[in-house]
Amino acid sequence: MFSDSPLAAVNLAVANGIVWVNAAGNEAKRTWTGPFVDDLDLGLMSFAPADPFNGLTLVQGSPVVIQLRWNDSWSNASRDLDLFLTDAAGEIVAGSASDQSGQIGHIPLELFQFVPTSTGVFFLAVEHYAGSIPSWVDLQVFGGVSSDLEYSTPSNSMANPAESANPGLLAVGAVPHTSSTTIESFSSRGPTRDGRVKPDVVGADRGATVSYGAEFPGTSQASPHVAGVAALVRQRFPTMSAIEVANYIRGTASPVGSPVPNNTFGHGLTVLEDLPGAISLDPAAIEQTLLMPPSEPSSSSTAVVISSVGEGALNMTAIAEADGNQNITDLPWLSLSNLPGFPLTVAPGDEQTFTATLDCAGQTEGVLDGHIRVTSDDPDQPFAWIEVGLNCVKAPAIQLDPVAVGHVLSLPPGGQSASSTSVTISSAGSADLQVTGIVEADVDLVEADVAWLTLSGLPQLPLTLEPGNSASFTIAVDCTDLDAGVHKAEVQVASNDLDQPSASMEVTLQCENVPDVEVAPVAISQVLQLPPGNPSSGDSTVTITNVGISDLEVTGATGAMADQIEADVSWLTLSGLPSLPLILAEGESASLTVSVACADLASGTHEALIQIASNDPDESLVEVPVVLVCNEPDDAVLTGTILLEGRSSYGGVTVTDGTSSTVTTSTGEFSLSVPPGSVELIASAPRFLSASIQVNAQSGGTQSIPVATLLVGDLNQDQQVDLLDMLAVARVLGGIGSDLTGDGRFDVRDLVIIARNFGKTESPWGTSD
Repeated sequence: MFSDSPLAAVNLAVANGIVWVNAAGNEAKRTWTGPFVDDLDLGLMSFAPADPFNGLTLVQGSPVVIQLRWNDSWSNASRDLDLFLTDAAGEIVAGSASDQSGQIGHIPLELFQFVPTSTGVFFLAVEHYAGSIPSWVDLQVFGGVSSDLEYSTPSNSMANPAESANPGLLAVGAVPHTSSTTIESFSSRGPTRDGRVKPDVVGADRGATVSYGAEFPGTSQASPHVAGVAALVRQRFPTMSAIEVANYIRGTASPVGSPVPNNTFGHGLTVLEDLPGAISLDPAAIEQTLLMPPSEPSSSSTAVVISSVGEGALNMTAIAEADGNQNITDLPWLSLSNLPGFPLTVAPGDEQTFTATLDCAGQTEGVLDGHIRVTSDDPDQPFAWIEVGLNCVKAPAIQLDPVAVGHVLSLPPGGQSASSTSVTISSAGSADLQVTGIVEADVDLVEADVAWLTLSGLPQLPLTLEPGNSASFTIAVDCTDLDAGVHKAEVQVASNDLDQPSASMEVTLQCENVPDVEVAPVAISQVLQLPPGNPSSGDSTVTITNVGISDLEVTGATGAMADQIEADVSWLTLSGLPSLPLILAEGESASLTVSVACADLASGTHEALIQIASNDPDESLVEVPVVLVCNEPDDAVLTGTILLEGRSSYGGVTVTDGTSSTVTTSTGEFSLSVPPGSVELIASAPRFLSASIQVNAQSGGTQSIPVATLLVGDLNQDQQVDLLDMLAVARVLGGIGSDLTGDGRFDVRDLVIIARNFGKTESPWGTSD
């Protein structure tokens, strides 16, 4: 935050006890906020699809201030955006192009004032000059007499300093005094850029004034009304801080909209209700959640302080319980003690204390509401009250930890096939817990002997646990003699807990096959060429690893046809594997080489299998699919260079023969494979005239094509440099979109180039044999 920022002024004022009431602003329809999208590739931000201009009507002699902010550092901004205003003819009439290059003091802000010399339609444009693209951009028009923006976003239209996070500031929106639930269409709205709800409240506008006549619309009329309320609150409570006054106004506002607060009405309409009198109660509310007996705590006490905050002595006449409607009555769950004698006189600034006790004894489970009512002779506040709430809940007497058990194990003879878990039974109630049984049960919760589940370390039953004490036992699971898959059961713990006589925990066991043999890769694929093409043969390595816990015996490694019949697959050979049988200890590996060749094969796809046999009982034969694709040899490769007029980098030019295509490197070089015979090559790039050349492609070799230079200026890609392209240069007003030479600016070189190429329809390329 800048030292001279309005936000800093707000903080200073609030710190010195000043309540800051600020108009939210009238910019709901004169704000546009959103991401920076350049869908026309012109270096200009689009406010709507394919439209980089945001129109508005300005009135002669009426000054406006136009501001652009965006997501960047406020100490050394490096995302450089510029803001321009044009007239209907496309001429720039005003703008702001401050430097944002990461230097200290550079800020993400463009701002200018403009006084129209004539009434008419104007257009705003935002140019990306340098740096990365910001995630959001915020454009606002202030003051003057103008129309709404052609494209506007009411959300996020809160301006500075109304957007301040200081709780001592109230941002005030506007509603007509004749319809307090209807927001004025121009009233600025939240949220703020960091997600806070704004405005804080709304006030009434459209009242009659001498200066502005019968109706004065605007947040500038609504905010003084709220400031007057703040003055009355401060007058009644002179010791309140600025933040306390602002919070009081938020808290007493009449809710409008949903939820409350919201980004249209804030906390609601500012109203001046009957202000509290000289009685001050602390706390203002008592909320307790307690346990039903015999669990503890079932009761709680709170000290209540009564203070005299008026200018004279406070005479209190009674303190009593009251129901939800504040009718004095006896509440059995609420008792008051240490009450002083009545009537009681409390001098200004003095206080008295009594005790309020909440108790769930004799109550049913649920929420209870009531009040403590204090009456006095204060004419402004004859009584005050404390809201009281009590939630009585039951506490379970038995608690199991964990609440569920799950294991993933291996089927023998794989890895770990058995495991165990310790379970703790705790007494979580307020009386002794008596555990009477611990048994297994099937998934239907029927007591049964679950063969794969064993309970051990069981305490002697029945077991008595005092409150807070615990006992443990062990659950063991084993995949032996089980099938692969998921197995479930329950462990039931019975006790004297009336609310939960039987607590159960689910036990899940997942048994998995673990193969002893692992082959990598699991498939081989080669794409080669028929001779004399190159390459016409290739090798792959297959690794066999023992991932089991006992020795692996590899007994065979052969090639087979795709239908899994062992046969001599002439185009596939295996080599490099040690003599068979091969013994691999746990974790050991061995490799073989798979060679394939397209010699003597027809073009197309050929399939086979490599079969590896071992003593793995779960996977005695592992098959590795082999796919060989033999293609006809390439006919011709055309190479060359494409240059771009006025540019020093030539990458991104598309070269095509109508069937296949490629793009040039940064030095303009390209290479394109084409069928033999006469082919036409076409080179094209955005904003450049395309070029073409007829080439007689020779089979089986590489041919060099003459150099071509693409002429710049075809901005609308209609294959000619004409008046439309000249108008496009004028339309983007000398910004990045007018930069034809790629040097990051628009200057006379760009004008010379487009004038020189005016009327041309194709870039020259030359001829080739």
